[in-house]
This record gives sequence, C-alpha cells and structure tokens, in this order.
Amino acid sequence: MEAGINPPGSLHGPSASEVLVHLEAVARSPGFVAAPRKGQLLRYLVKRSLAGEATNEYAIGVDIFGRPESFDPREDSIVRTEATRLRQKLRQYYQSEGQSDRIRIELPLRIYTPVFVARDAGTSANGGELQAVSPPPPSIDRRRPARAWVLGVGMAATVAIVAGIILAWNRPGTAVTTPSVAILPFLNLTGDSTQEYMSDSITDELTEELAEAGGMRVVARTSAFQFKGKEQDVRDIGRRLKVGAIVEGSIRRTGEDLELVVQLVSAQNGYHLWSKTFDVPDRDLRRAETEVVESTRRALLPAQPNPVQHVSGTQSPEAHNLYLQAVYLFYKADPESLRKALELARNAVKLDPDFVRPHSLIVKAESNLAALGRQSPGDAAEHSAGDLRAVLRLDPGSPEARTFIAFRTYVREWDWPKAESEFRAALAGNGPMGNTHNLYGWSLMTRGRFAEAHAQFDAGLEIDPLVQTGARSNSAIAWLLQRRYGDARRVIDSMFSLNGKSVSAYGLLSWIALAEGNCPALQEIQEKWWSLVPSDKGWVSPIYECRCGSPDGARQRLADATKDGTPRYFPPYGAAEAYGILGDRERAFEFLQKAAEEKSDTILYLQVDPLLDPVRKDARIQALATRIGLPAPAF
Repeated sequence: MEAGINPPGSLHGPSASEVLVHLEAVARSPGFVAAPRKGQLLRYLVKRSLAGEATNEYAIGVDIFGRPESFDPREDSIVRTEATRLRQKLRQYYQSEGQSDRIRIELPLRIYTPVFVARDAGTSANGGELQAVSPPPPSIDRRRPARAWVLGVGMAATVAIVAGIILAWNRPGTAVTTPSVAILPFLNLTGDSTQEYMSDSITDELTEELAEAGGMRVVARTSAFQFKGKEQDVRDIGRRLKVGAIVEGSIRRTGEDLELVVQLVSAQNGYHLWSKTFDVPDRDLRRAETEVVESTRRALLPAQPNPVQHVSGTQSPEAHNLYLQAVYLFYKADPESLRKALELARNAVKLDPDFVRPHSLIVKAESNLAALGRQSPGDAAEHSAGDLRAVLRLDPGSPEARTFIAFRTYVREWDWPKAESEFRAALAGNGPMGNTHNLYGWSLMTRGRFAEAHAQFDAGLEIDPLVQTGARSNSAIAWLLQRRYGDARRVIDSMFSLNGKSVSAYGLLSWIALAEGNCPALQEIQEKWWSLVPSDKGWVSPIYECRCGSPDGARQRLADATKDGTPRYFPPYGAAEAYGILGDRERAFEFLQKAAEEKSDTILYLQVDPLLDPVRKDARIQALATRIGLPAPAF
C-alpha cells in the first residue's frame, strides 16, 4: 500500500463502522431530511463503496430512480443531475452543521465512488490534516467495468502520493515516462447554457497555461474534449490519453460570483492529489486560474518550485470575457463562428492591446478561414499581420509565435533554412507543441523528407492522441504523397473511428481515388461527402469531372469555378491539379503561377503531389519549383 494511505481501522483512518455512523448523522441532518431522495442516494453510494461494489450511472438509475432496464444514461440525465445536487448538498452540510465533523464524505466529479477522509484526532476543524480511507477492492459490476477506488487525499498524504506517482512516471517499463496531464472539459453547472463558453474556455486557458509552464507533457485541447459530457473512468481516460494525471472541474454561479471547483486526480489509481473551491468575482478569474496552474505544477514537478511567469493575461475583466467567448466560437470551426470569434477577439485587443491571447487567436482564425476556402491565404496573412507582430512583441519566446513565424516564412517567403531554424527554436521552448510538430512535419513532407515528417506527426499525436485532423490527417497525406495508399487508408480509418462523418477523411479518400483513377470508388466517396456538406458539391465536382467525366464538361466547370466574382473562392492550386489530371500543361502552369503569386501553402506540394505527375516535367513548372526553393521531384 502506498505511503500516506490508511486502511479502514488503522490508527488514523476511520473504520467502516465509523463511516456508517457518520453517514447516518449526515443523512439525518435537517438539509438531508428535507431532501430524502438525496439521502437515499448518499446511503446507496456509501454502502456499495464500503461493501466493495463498483457502481455506475446505469445501476443508480435502475436501483434508485426506478428506471427500466432499457434506461440509457446518454439520453436521460437523471443520475448526473441528482449527483450534482448531492454534491452541492454535501458541500452545504460541511460548511454548516458538519463543519467540525472528523469524517467527511465527498463525491468527486464524473464518478460515483464516494471519498472518505478524516482529520487526525486533536486537530482543529480549520487546521485538521485529512487522511484518506482505502475501501476494499471492488467486486465487478457486470453492467460496466469496475472503477478504481478514488481516495480523497489531504495535505498530509499528498506529498507521499505524488512522490509515488512521480516514481511511476519515470519507472522503466511503464507506459507513461514523463510527467503528463490532461485538462478535461469543465462542467457547466450554472443551469444556463449561455455560460457554456465560460466552462469550455477556462479549460482552454488552463491547457495553454500548463503547457507554457514547461517540464510536462500537456495533452492538447482537441483530444481532451473528446470526453466532454461523458461519464468515464479516469483510469480509462488516462490510458487513452497516455497521461499520469487529470485536471477536472466545474463552474457554478453563486450570486454575482463564480464558483470554480477544481481537482487533480491520478489517472493511474484515481487518488486525489489536490482539490480546491474558488469563489471569485469574474474580475478575479485569472487569479484563480493562475493558482490552479501553480498548484498542478507543484504537484507534478515538486523539484521545480519556480513559479510560472505569465505574460499572456490581462488586467481587464471585460477583455478577458470577450476572449473567452471568442475561444468558444473559434473551436466551433465553421466560417460564421470564426468570423464572430474574430470580431470578439478584435474587441478584446481594443480594450487591452497588450493582451496576447486574442492576438494569437486572430492569427489562427484568419488562417482557418483561408483553409475553409472563405478567403485567399494572402488575404488571411494581410488581415492578421499586425496581430502576429503583436504576439512577437508581447511574447517573443512563445513557441506558438515562433511556429507562426516559421510557417509563414516558409509559405510566404519560401525561405526554408530560416523557417526550419524557427521550427527548431519553437520546439526548444515551453508551450503547446502539438501544432508545432504538425506544421513542421507538414513542411518536411512537402520537401520529400518523409521519415522526418512522420516522426513529427508521431510526436504531435503523443500530445494530441485523439485528434482527427492535424497531425493525423497530415500523416495520411504524407503516406499518400509517398504513393503508399494502403498506409494512408489505415490512417484515414483511424480518423473515421474518431468521427464517422469526418469530411476531412472523405476528402483524403477522394484524393487517393483521384490518384488511382478509381472512378467507382470516387463517386461513392463523394456522394457520402456531399450528403454531409451539400455546398461542397459544386466546389469539388470540377476535379471529379476531370478524372471521371467529360473533359469538355470539366473544362467548362473549371472556367465557371475560377472566374472572378464567384461566391466561393476556388483555390488556383486545385485548378492546377485538375488541369494536371487532364494533362494540360499550359493551363496547369497558369494556375500554379497564380497559386505562387497568392503564396498559397498548397503550392509547396508541387514536387510530390501525384495529381501533378502528368505535367511536372514541364520545364516551366520545374523553373517555378526552383524559384520557390523546392528540391528535385521525389518521384
């Protein structure tokens, strides 16, 4: 048994009988007598815990709330709702008549195994050190895999437990080799759906702040948000994300203040490393976030006590709130949400020009609008040039800023030596690295350096293991560009396993079918794609016509799609690919030149794209590749 954990009946830990006596005292208190269903639920959970019986939402719904055997917790939220109310009722009890109780019962977020903690005898109610109780190993509930027993850990036990976890992280042969953490989406318990932006964006900020603290691997937001709204064993989450610890929490409104409940949990055994409740006005939210970051860092990196230097915050609560709303909309990722996010972020920097995060968000949002075909890459760069300069001025050591510079240096200036130097500088810093690995890998593959590119994508997937696009989709593209279509399809299959309606995955399958000339497959793939996004049919069908339709009809479609004044931007590089399929060197070169003039990132595929194989040897195209600074064709 790990140091600091006391079994039932030990010198400091309460026995099972003591827990039961305390349970009855709680259940018979005025607050619980007035809410008998909460008392019934509390008794059920505590007694199953002491008996070594694991439980889950389904069992509670059937046993306590009388739901039928067909009960589906995903559709009926009764258990989650009542568990939230029970947590609140327990908190009220221990803040009033139970303030001096030696034993405390807690119900951590997301799970239904109570935590039993006790103060050492002889200490005051305010100064008592808490000792954790260790229930017996649970028997398996066949309705769901058994959950690890979660133990409340007070200050006296925390140091020993953390030390044990650090040793496990660094023990040879263990799956997790460095301190690592994921910040799960915070729960919005305000009862107001309009506050969802607050809970999500706090999660985003904590993720970025912890990554910037350095010394640990912080799972990217994309993967952590795969668990939003899901009740799942923290050990299972830890295994899927390959982390040793998890931060989770919730927000609630109490009058004008925001109640922020946060806890750090070991993903290996469910032990609580620390937890805290903050009651702060909105203007002090940044202070609470900073304390969460520092507490987590001290727990995971006790040998590195120096505090984090935060350069990304603001003293303006109004600017901070605008930024939180912008982040929430940014991750919706559709064009309209991105435009609204840009408006909010620009309003934030008007209030505080030195607030670096909204400047960074503007750079990313403009780039994403270009990636969605809503503007040219050149326009995106122009619209966000001032914000990129602001990021570099305000946070010159930021890996994210260095990554922006590296990518734009490569795409806009075609200066590969300088760009690669910036990528390496970014990787040497502290901060979110997933996008750095992804963009560096993408740049490497456009130059035919595929082995190095795959190494970067693998590193990116370590940080963002459940991401659907980014490093995962670019890994598929790298295999495609190597003409290893079977390997590309295996990666695309993993994209579909994460999202069965992935438009990006259908786009990559279309690229493969175009390269292979497999028209039946291409038609089937694109019909599925267009069923998801009907507006894409007119946008991509010209390329489809070039391979599988009438050449004359394809040329007319291309002419219509690329003429001035069309409602949707059609990228010149896509037109060049289409003419490449037709073997039309003249028109392919014309549109490759236009892509180069726009400084489109896709022009950098020139020497590796299989769709350009029929025209690549044209002397004019090779001269263009030389001017861009691309190496000789890889194929």
